Amino acid sequence: MLSATGSPSAVDEAGDASAQDIGPLTGNLTVSDADTGDTLTASINGAPTLVWSGGALSAAQEATLLAALGTGRLSFDGSVSADGSAQSLGWSWDPAAADLDFLANGQTLTVTYQVAVSCRLHGHRHRHDYRG
Repeated sequence: MLSATGSPSAVDEAGDASAQDIGPLTGNLTVSDADTGDTLTASINGAPTLVWSGGALSAAQEATLLAALGTGRLSFDGSVSADGSAQSLGWSWDPAAADLDFLANGQTLTVTYQVAVSCRLHGHRHRHDYRG
């Protein structure tokens, strides 16, 4: 079983967001496995996606924003050994500075990752879409 906890709150756009630096955000994924002794490890399953509430992003915008906000920006803290109870795996999202000036008042840009937790002994994979 996998669930996200500590989902990040909204980050306000700066007055001049042409190179807005969003500080690191952290949280936990809660995982559990009835197979005691399994090593549970989180990983990203596929490429992150972006959704802008104001419409479609151009290909150039999407490539630039993914480089700054998505690809390689989410990481996980090690692994845990399953004991049948709920346990936490820490995560950190540390984006680079990005041009967010295109966001109008009230618009949002959502970064979504598909996260998989693997069990080393039994090979199970559980997927959870995480929106950051």
